[in-house]
Parts: sequence; structure tokens; C-alpha cells
Amino acid sequence: MRSLLPGLLLLLSCLAPCTAHAEDQLGPALQRFLAARSASLPGKVTIEIGRYPLSEKLIACQRWELFLPEGGRPWGRISVGARCQAGPQQALYIPSRIKVEGQMLVAARQIPLGATLTEHDMKLVEGELSNQAADVLSTPTEALGRTSRASIAAGRPLQRSLLRSEAIIEAGQEVRVEIRAGSLQVSNQGIAISSAGRGETLRVRLPNGKIVRGIASEAGLVEVQL
Repeated sequence: MRSLLPGLLLLLSCLAPCTAHAEDQLGPALQRFLAARSASLPGKVTIEIGRYPLSEKLIACQRWELFLPEGGRPWGRISVGARCQAGPQQALYIPSRIKVEGQMLVAARQIPLGATLTEHDMKLVEGELSNQAADVLSTPTEALGRTSRASIAAGRPLQRSLLRSEAIIEAGQEVRVEIRAGSLQVSNQGIAISSAGRGETLRVRLPNGKIVRGIASEAGLVEVQL
């Protein structure tokens, strides 16, 4: 038993440093990855990385490739994928959170359906943006002069999807459609199925009957990106 004691003490003394080393491989990589992905977000950003199981296999990995699931965005509660690129083949997902705090625009009073917004209809407040919809507005200029698509309760965050710009394309109007696919650009004619303001999405029926979705760029022009 005494002959085993030095080896046991050596193993115990190595556990804490070895675990820290394992976390130093993945933890800092996660921090750098999420910091880079969230660098362009507005407001104050706080990154929280969830717990993940440590094992001998994980400890042996010296380099990780990190990624977000397809369609994922660095906002709110997310799951970060990690694949080992130097060591035992393995992959795992780490629950994380990117908390974003800053100013957002809310309704200063009840806004009825079809109202054109003025500066008296809105105000800026501090809040957690990552708890809001992705299209929440943060400056008054984004909402001034737009028309409400629905009744908006006082205190509700103003979202781009709740407001409409003055229509530059009307439903049933003939429009020019510019379709871009990489460096290729094709022009066609079409009939707008819905009305849209500048920068808004609408559907257009092409001469062959196909329906495409594009952005109202200017009066009579719809841009489609494939």
C-alpha cells in the first residue's frame, strides 16, 4: 500500500492542473469565438459559457474547431458546436448565452392600426435586447413616418415587422425584377402580389408563373438575391 501512495499523490496533484489545462483549451477558444461573432452587436455584450463534461478524451484535445448550428446567430441563448481538430475525434455542443443590453424603441402610448408614427409615439428605454425580437428598433429615425400594421400597446418594443413605410410598389403593379446570383444578374418583368415600402419584402409573379420574393429597392424595382 505504501508503495502505491507516492503515485496516488502524484495523480491527485495532477487532477486540478490537468482539468484547468483542458478548460484552457476549450474555454478561451469559446470566448474568442463568441467575442468575434458578437463584436458588431449594439450595446453592452456579456458572454456566458455553460458547463460541459470533462473527460480524458476531452482533455487530450489540443485544438478545437467551433461553429454555430446552421441558421444560428450570436444572440440570446445559443448552442456552440465544437469539433476536435488535434486529438481524439469528438464533437460536442456547449450551451451558452450572449446577453446584449442597450437602448430600444418602445411605444410611448397606445398606437392604433394605420397610424403614422411621430416623435410623440415613441421613446428610448434601456433593456436586454437579446430578449427581444431580432428586428427590434433602436433609433427614432427607424420608425418616424412609418405606418403601424397593427394596434401597438403602450410600452411594447417597436419592431420593424410592426411598421410599414410609405408604399413605393402597389399590389398588382407591373415591376422590373433584377435577379442576382453571385456575379450573374438577370432582369425580368413581373406583377407585384403585395404592396411594399422601400426596403420591405414582397412577392412578385414572373411571366412563367413562378413567384419570387424580393426587396422593394425603388419605385417599380424589386431586387431578388438567389
